[in-house]
Amino acid sequence: MGGTEVTDTIHRIISFIIHNDLAVLVNWSGVSNKRAACDLLSMELVQDAILSQQRYADVSGAELLIHMRRWCRNARDRAGGCTKRITKPPKSKDVDLDVD
Repeated sequence: MGGTEVTDTIHRIISFIIHNDLAVLVNWSGVSNKRAACDLLSMELVQDAILSQQRYADVSGAELLIHMRRWCRNARDRAGGCTKRITKPPKSKDVDLDVD
């Protein structure tokens, strides 16, 4: 999958496995009527894949979980989600100032 750092590699692998449409329906711990990503077998596979690579031998499991949680937390901002939330409808410029 590539990547120069562990963060980049984790994000690439998870993004390849889990589509963003599914990612917005899960969060790490499964609160707010969402599924728990920590229980998904795919997350365990990602962790095993990273830890099996020699160049990431010094990376701890706790560090991996931090980056995996962050990927889940930012799911709704990917694919234009942030822009959709920021964009607001234009305000009406029709104001009646001639009130007697």
